[in-house]
Amino acid sequence: MLQLFMFQIKEKYTPKTFVLGAVTVLSFTIFNAKPAYSTSFSLKFLNDSGQQVGSGDFSYEDNKIKCVQNTPNPSACNPPGAAPGNEIFVSNTLNTFSATIYGVSFWKSSTAWWIDPSRNQRAGFQLIIPNKPFPSISIVYDRWFFANGNGPFSYPSISIIIDPTSDTLSGKGTWSAMLSPNNSWGSGTFIATNTAIAVPEPLTLLGGMTALGFGVAFKRKIRT
Repeated sequence: MLQLFMFQIKEKYTPKTFVLGAVTVLSFTIFNAKPAYSTSFSLKFLNDSGQQVGSGDFSYEDNKIKCVQNTPNPSACNPPGAAPGNEIFVSNTLNTFSATIYGVSFWKSSTAWWIDPSRNQRAGFQLIIPNKPFPSISIVYDRWFFANGNGPFSYPSISIIIDPTSDTLSGKGTWSAMLSPNNSWGSGTFIATNTAIAVPEPLTLLGGMTALGFGVAFKRKIRT
């Protein structure tokens, strides 16, 4: 059956026609490929004079919904919806965060999330202040807190205010750092840049390569 099909193609089409068709298919798949963006961002920290004084990066889980506890109630997220207002549901929660400013390193110590315009959601942070018998928990929007230790109020610490008009492909805002509750050691602006490169979807690219390979193989068969 395959031999009959190949014979019919050989009789009806010239090599140039078939090769042109294969190239057309490949061009269509490439120019219609949807761009794929990573969820990784690089960070650049500038001081008030515009000089770069630090860098960093962060990544998030794209559109994965996460329940974030909004009160000390331990049942706020388990089971979800134990009491209205005891939890919120966010997407784009950070997997990693790291930054180095003036030689001091900071990292993620609590739940934070990036901006998600599709859900009309601003960036935010779960602020946990340890105390007894239960910690004080609240949600802070358009701001992140990160520290050099395991909590948002261990020092040194940085406060990052995120411009709410930013989107998921770029970000900007201001930052300030504290060595102690009464000792500021820097402030300025930051820029977050998506580090992804747009690429064709794997299946689309594979389809184009398959079409081109078929065209080349068929051209060789006709020559023989």
